[in-house]
Order: sequence, then structure tokens, then C-alpha cells
Amino acid sequence: SILFTFDTDNFTAYDVETNGYYAYVADYNGYLRVINVFNPLEPYEVEELRFQFNSAALSVRLYGRYLYVGTVSDGFYIFDVADPLQM
Repeated sequence: SILFTFDTDNFTAYDVETNGYYAYVADYNGYLRVINVFNPLEPYEVEELRFQFNSAALSVRLYGRYLYVGTVSDGFYIFDVADPLQM
């Protein structure tokens, strides 16, 4: 059953990857969104990273401490997510 839905009226979620207490959301409007999901009944956004040229993010993949984000016009980005609040 669905516990909660996160309101994305300000962005378009294309892909989601989770790691511990955080969900990384590929935003078609040119952002990577980091959502704290520790309490699944009250998730909240803790970080938003803007991509160069507002390129749409289409996919996210997590491998170890690295997050790979594919975009429409910038290729892909690699983020170290060891500390999601310091990306």
C-alpha cells in the first residue's frame, strides 16, 4: 500500500534512486533533488543541485558512494554522496 506521495508540483520526477535516508530524484527541469525519506510519512527536500544549461536529468544510478546522473544535453554527472548534505 502507498504510505505517502511527495508533492512534485514544482518539478517533474523522472527517476529515483535511494540510499539509506535519502532519495535522489532526477528532475526534468534541470535539477538533482535530494529528499530525506527517514520518515516515509513526512519526506522533505534537503538539497537541490542545478545542472549546467538547465539540462533535464533523466536517470540516476547509485554505485557505492557515487551517484551517476544522466542528462539530456550535458552527458552525465558523477556525485560523491558519502555526505548527501555536502554534495
